[in-house]
Amino acid sequence: WSSDVCSSDLARTRHALAGAAGRLEIFPFLVRGAMGVDRLAINVVTAVAGAQGRIVIYDADANGRPANLLLETADLDCSTTGVKEATASLSLVQGRILWIGLRHSAAFQISGWTSAMTPDLPGGTLPVTSSRKVLRRTVAYSTAAPATWGYTSTEITASAIAPAIWLRIA
Repeated sequence: WSSDVCSSDLARTRHALAGAAGRLEIFPFLVRGAMGVDRLAINVVTAVAGAQGRIVIYDADANGRPANLLLETADLDCSTTGVKEATASLSLVQGRILWIGLRHSAAFQISGWTSAMTPDLPGGTLPVTSSRKVLRRTVAYSTAAPATWGYTSTEITASAIAPAIWLRIA
């Protein structure tokens, strides 16, 4: 991508996702075609002095739930607004489910996907009328992301906006 391409995609997000110190949130992503990825990006819309973020990617277990950490990027400087990029070296397999997300060191805001752009998550035994888009937990930013997720349905966050994360195809 170029900054122009990423900027044009921002119009599709239309939401700002407010972070919180220590928040880690992920959402499912179905790889629709085999691809190599060499960069990941977020768009900071409201900066916080000294703020940092890290993009994470987990694979899925046989039930489609987040399992093992595949990638945690280096720190992204979220103390200014705009597109923040991280390098990566990923080979994604068609049909594979991944869980992509962001770690926040502070309450900066990023672009978030509109509700229709991410799937609803199953959870509980009763039907619900609110969107269920992300899994959210609190993990001290000073520590590494959990090596394995350890899924629990109590982490499903109703009506949460999924973080908009762009993947650049290599």
